[in-house]
Amino acid sequence: MVAISLYTPEIDWVNNITKTLITAGNIKANRSLVVQEAIHRLQEDLDGKNPDKVIQYFIARAAKRAGGL
Repeated sequence: MVAISLYTPEIDWVNNITKTLITAGNIKANRSLVVQEAIHRLQEDLDGKNPDKVIQYFIARAAKRAGGL
């Protein structure tokens, strides 16, 4: 088990996705499932990348978020 900190917008987003999954019939959906799936996606995106590519990935993601503000 790992404790993580999230800001309110991220918590709200995770809660909304969880509610959407439950409404769609996934009775086992919960916040942990949503976060675990996000981690799996990150693993897929970074699998096989060297440290420089990992850093570039995070820089590009941060720049994309900053551009959307």
